[in-house]
Amino acid sequence: MNYAFIHVYTLSGIFYYIFISNVSLIKNDQGQYELAPAYDLVALALVVEGDDEELALTLCDKKKRLKKSDFFSAMTSSGIPDKAAENILNKYAKLPKKWLDLFNQSFLSKKMMEQYRQLILLKHNQLFS
Repeated sequence: MNYAFIHVYTLSGIFYYIFISNVSLIKNDQGQYELAPAYDLVALALVVEGDDEELALTLCDKKKRLKKSDFFSAMTSSGIPDKAAENILNKYAKLPKKWLDLFNQSFLSKKMMEQYRQLILLKHNQLFS
């Protein structure tokens, strides 16, 4: 299996898990497709009441209460070396501040910004605590 594809798929899975519902590919200047930096950034957990599933598809036979170990297991069982998987997860562990800074620059209402902030911190703590 192609390591680059697994890496992008895993990264998009973690990002998806934390707060978005869709991903999109775009063609870059070199004619290659890559994950779009932003697309339909709606946190379903903030707008759909009563749906407690965290993922639409299963990850390690789970759709909720996912932990760092679940993503690590998915990556390593897909052929990503342990060290590379750990590096990927460590990068994501450092992102909440950057995400929160981006939300502070958005056109979201103060109420929606606070809801996103709480959701990001909740999911980050669930994964990395």
